[in-house]
Amino acid sequence: MPYPRWMPARSAALLLQVLLGVGPTTEATSVPPAFPACAAYRRTLDELRAGRKVNVEELFRLATAAGKEIEADITKADEARAAGADAKPALTQLEGLAISWEEAIFAKPRPDFFLTLAKSRGRPVDRTFFELLVATRPDGAWPAYLEQQTDVTGCVRFDLPELPSLYARWLAFRDRHPKAYRDEADREVRELDGWLKGDCSCGGRETVIQGLEAILRAVPRAPRSTEISERLEAIRRGTAEFRFNCHSG
Repeated sequence: MPYPRWMPARSAALLLQVLLGVGPTTEATSVPPAFPACAAYRRTLDELRAGRKVNVEELFRLATAAGKEIEADITKADEARAAGADAKPALTQLEGLAISWEEAIFAKPRPDFFLTLAKSRGRPVDRTFFELLVATRPDGAWPAYLEQQTDVTGCVRFDLPELPSLYARWLAFRDRHPKAYRDEADREVRELDGWLKGDCSCGGRETVIQGLEAILRAVPRAPRSTEISERLEAIRRGTAEFRFNCHSG
């Protein structure tokens, strides 16, 4: 969001912090030297705060790289603890990222944080992308169409009313914006396809049938529509290998 020309740079930066819901860097969240991706993300975020022009899509990719760096460190510390060492992750907090290290291990950009950035400093395509990402992954890590049952596994919520819409919206986003967030949109579609081809449903046989029927109505010409139709017919005939009311893990 542009600020008035008469506004001093420092005041503009403070205003931007208020709009983004973020504050200045503190010692508690400083980045250790061994985390170059985190440092690059933090520098770019500070540049945005200072009122400089920053590409939100690029910032999101920097945040993703920072998250991978943090996840690798958390995993290393977790393995060391399992071997009996007194080890802790070096970085467990970074602005704009959702980080979990005590049970489930992940470090992902927070969709709500980046949606706020997109609304104030981004392009229309940034806003569209993060609105969809918020709907798909509210916490940045776990998809809304899965019901978490262990730290890393879950069952598919075929009865989720939003599932057909999410699938259709990701396919439409990829078609309408082939040059924006391409890897991210491809990944979301691939993950949805993978879970739809899975065999673990939270609900019973009828919920799966109704869910797949709703998806075919929403995206009748989807790249995987033939596979989905064949899977649906196999479930109706009772010949599909499928775990209804499934408990994964």
